[in-house]
Amino acid sequence: MLVIYVVTFMLRMVTWGMSTSSTGSRALVIAGYCYGFNTMILTLRVFGHMMEASSVTGTTHIALMSIIEDVAIIFFQFLVGILAFSLAITKIYVSEGSFVSSEDRLLRDKRSVFFSH
Repeated sequence: MLVIYVVTFMLRMVTWGMSTSSTGSRALVIAGYCYGFNTMILTLRVFGHMMEASSVTGTTHIALMSIIEDVAIIFFQFLVGILAFSLAITKIYVSEGSFVSSEDRLLRDKRSVFFSH
């Protein structure tokens, strides 16, 4: 957490020291991203401490974190499945394209240009 504060502060100081205009400054944009990320982490941390402070919501907090972890695992498996499928489809498309002769490819390209207008 402290590292994100230091990076944000350094980027702000670099931007302040190097330029007079804040428009178009890449360092300032990155500092803004770091600040937003840090704010999100701190908000989640405070929410977690508030949930753990109450004896009624403590068990609910543990169950909620377990559910979120399970959903994240399912989401990750979904993304891996989509990636594997898209890689396989791309590989098939490229390998099928290698069987088409260059004359057929030129003819097909001319037809697609003709029908697109």
